[in-house]
Amino acid sequence: MALRHRPPGHRRPARVRRALRAAAPGLVVAALAAAPSGAGAATACPGADRTPHQLGTAATVAALVCLTNHERAAVGLRPLRVDGRLALAAQRHVDDMTRRGYFSHDAPLPAPYGRSPATRALAAGYAWGAIGENIAVGQQTPRWAVKDWLASKGHCESLLWNDVVDVGFGVSDAPLGDYPAPAWTQEVGRPLTTAAPGGPVPSCPRAPAVPAPVDGPAPAGEVAAVAAAPAGGTATTANPPATPAAGSGSSSAPGRLAASARRTGKRLRLRVRVARRSRTLLVRIRQGSVRTRRNVRGISGVHAIRLRRARGGSAIVGKGAGSVTIRFR
Repeated sequence: MALRHRPPGHRRPARVRRALRAAAPGLVVAALAAAPSGAGAATACPGADRTPHQLGTAATVAALVCLTNHERAAVGLRPLRVDGRLALAAQRHVDDMTRRGYFSHDAPLPAPYGRSPATRALAAGYAWGAIGENIAVGQQTPRWAVKDWLASKGHCESLLWNDVVDVGFGVSDAPLGDYPAPAWTQEVGRPLTTAAPGGPVPSCPRAPAVPAPVDGPAPAGEVAAVAAAPAGGTATTANPPATPAAGSGSSSAPGRLAASARRTGKRLRLRVRVARRSRTLLVRIRQGSVRTRRNVRGISGVHAIRLRRARGGSAIVGKGAGSVTIRFR
């Protein structure tokens, strides 16, 4: 799921500038040890194939950071630094999802730490120039979570984004609605005052780099849920790594509901696929301050929805843990 904000050089709205000035001072950024230097470099990521329950949060996060930087090094990208503010934003979001039983980048109201990845990062004191978020649930190990993110185009593009320098992870070992534990959140970002580092733009989705970091065999048969990321990944970005056709987006809740959307003027073409048909399917559309609710037939097919504005936004299709969020432009 993707949000998009200002191009480089564009002046932020006054309310955002005030929020940035009021943001808490940043925490000390911990630099990582050097990551592997090339696709053929092997490394060890202790805890890669163990559960958060076995490892504890700190060791689980260390394994996630190690695996992420191994994948980045394999495609010629610089390693990401652990930033405590992004870690705080990530942990707040994963805890909120498990506590309230939803699975989305958009936190339903009341949202004490912000509705979106961008506002949650600001609330944690991270004044961003680029920000992104990946979420997942049900993967039993850090390796499994990273492998599933790489297998999804949008998540892969966020994880291997050449515009970011920092990372933070949140992990919860509690069930999330109907999904089994654990739940995972990854925040990637670049501070507002830091220049974009640049680098290659890897192709996505992709398989994990070979050789894989050692800590036992990688799990097989991954079928857990990863919140799909339309329109260039879960990144909230000044320069998104890649985008499909303007106006489009897609999302899915594995085994339940999948949806995609494309806007032309004030008309939204919503294509849904449902595993079990129902009488109606709730669609909640947000375009800036404008909110629209529609009920569509709860069957697989294409539904045309008249929008109140000819602009991008988001659509939440369904309810609760079975809902999906689509970004459209």
